[in-house]
Amino acid sequence: MCHAGLFGFFHAIYIAAGGSCETNHVKRLKTTLKEITKSLKYSHLAIRELHGRLDCFLRTTDRLNPKLNVANDLQIVQDTFKDWQQQLNEFANTEQCRFRMMFEFTSKHSNSVNRAIGALARLTEIQNTLHQFNQLHKETLQKHRPSSICLL
Repeated sequence: MCHAGLFGFFHAIYIAAGGSCETNHVKRLKTTLKEITKSLKYSHLAIRELHGRLDCFLRTTDRLNPKLNVANDLQIVQDTFKDWQQQLNEFANTEQCRFRMMFEFTSKHSNSVNRAIGALARLTEIQNTLHQFNQLHKETLQKHRPSSICLL
């Protein structure tokens, strides 16, 4: 009946009466393909959902990764600053020692320079006094010296 002629008239009556022209193998194949299609649809939805969640997870990790690197970088910077602070403290201690030595030298040197300038000032005063005495002595000698005209 399934393959009888007359433009499929008998075939239509047979199918309408509840008959089946398909073999059992084909019938199982269709139901299996329908089930596979349904499972593919669900797996496709699950994969799409998983992909969305994975994409969100990757974006989150991409955002967190630089922050974690920043925290690591900040730790490195803190260690560097700590090392610099130790070096600066050591430098300050050595420079403080040099400063104290320089200050002691400067104070002693300035005292010596003050004494030397004071001595030079006294010597200059003494020289000036001697020069004035010498000028006075010459002047008095010239005034009291008899002139050559008077002697004749």
